[in-house]
Amino acid sequence: MNAVDFRGKVMLCCLMVLVIFMSGIFLRLGTRHVLVKRMGMNNAFTQMVLFDVPALQQVSDVDRKTVVIDWAKKYPFDEEQSALGKLEKLVKKVSAVKGFVKKIEDDKINKWCRDYLAFYSVLVEAGRGMDNVLAWDIMTPGMDVYRLQDGYLTYSYKKMDMAEHIGAVTEFAQFVSQQGGRLLYVQSPGKTNPFGDRELDRLDYANYNTDMLLQGLQEHGVDVFDLRQEMYQDMGNEGWHKAFFRTDHHWLPSTALWAAEKLAARLHADYDVDVDFGHFSEADYDVVNYENYFLGSQGKKVTLAKTTAEDIALYYPKFSTDVRIEILSKGIDERGNFTVMYDMNQVKKRDFYGGNPYGAYGYGDMPEIKVHNFRNEHLRDKKILVIRDSMVDTVLPFLSMGLKDITLLDVRHFTGSVRRYVEDFKPDIVVVMYKPVTDVPIAWIGHKDKFDFR
Repeated sequence: MNAVDFRGKVMLCCLMVLVIFMSGIFLRLGTRHVLVKRMGMNNAFTQMVLFDVPALQQVSDVDRKTVVIDWAKKYPFDEEQSALGKLEKLVKKVSAVKGFVKKIEDDKINKWCRDYLAFYSVLVEAGRGMDNVLAWDIMTPGMDVYRLQDGYLTYSYKKMDMAEHIGAVTEFAQFVSQQGGRLLYVQSPGKTNPFGDRELDRLDYANYNTDMLLQGLQEHGVDVFDLRQEMYQDMGNEGWHKAFFRTDHHWLPSTALWAAEKLAARLHADYDVDVDFGHFSEADYDVVNYENYFLGSQGKKVTLAKTTAEDIALYYPKFSTDVRIEILSKGIDERGNFTVMYDMNQVKKRDFYGGNPYGAYGYGDMPEIKVHNFRNEHLRDKKILVIRDSMVDTVLPFLSMGLKDITLLDVRHFTGSVRRYVEDFKPDIVVVMYKPVTDVPIAWIGHKDKFDFR
């Protein structure tokens, strides 16, 4: 067989494989959008075609409905008067739009491949597993995921200049003060232990960035509560990693319960907030454990070829509860027991690569959430606004058990003016609670990053 014939046969094989994959994609697209969504079918054929993506077999997306809210209209930004200000705003807007479009495109491509390319997860796992076949125990640097000696996965971040972040928080604290409130910056811990981990020296600067931020804020008179110090005192080096998911950057629900009590105690001691401290113990809750149900963001990157799934738990109070939760962007305004704060759709079916069981807590990342606890009507009124990231998803339900009212904003998704919101809401205390500072690019329209408190 000459070289030309061999090359032709190889090219023909590659073409046939491509045709098979493309045919499979079109079959899955047609099944999902015609048979399932339009004709409402859910039978043996549709289940066979969509066998590896359970969510695509749902007839409708009613359980995941999103209400589009023009937050910028409800809470408009102040117009810059100077030409320079308008130009700066235009440049930032264009940059934000470009970043937003790129993020949406990347997300759509990833989701599209995951949904409509048969055996997508198998193929990705096979690629990651090639390292194991070749006896390479390495993590691809491009993923920025590292395995610590105890098997926990973590991210790494580059060193940053924190001057702009310090200025943004300081200026916002002054604005809150002018509105009659007080600001507390709460630092959530990250999985990398600043007191014990040395494996990522010169690789991960998240804690270094955070140290610089907190130092600068304190020098400018901003109140700071560093939960990293509290965690080290209570859990030490040995318990640090165990406070987090092994495959994800978030802390465990049990750690969030611990953090809720710490924050409540600080609000009570220094900010004159009435708190019911009766329900911050794990003994007050029944725990429902979902075994081998969760693969976190870090685990998704390295795939099950390099790690294993882990458990995730939902907590149910043993005591009587009566709360109201409002999430306008989800069309939710419900009153009931503790469970109204759970999005049970996130734990309906195990889906390692497409699901997010962590998002069951507080419905995940939402632009605005309001919770009122009717069991705490006896507490004095105090308006508390928490500007947060995803670490607070699990904190919210537990913290609300000790408070009368709490309101959350997520600047990553809230596209209106934070300052206008503060002006209208008139909070007594504004808590900014973020995980260690990273260099992850922000691509949300409305704010250039989560430290943009305009």
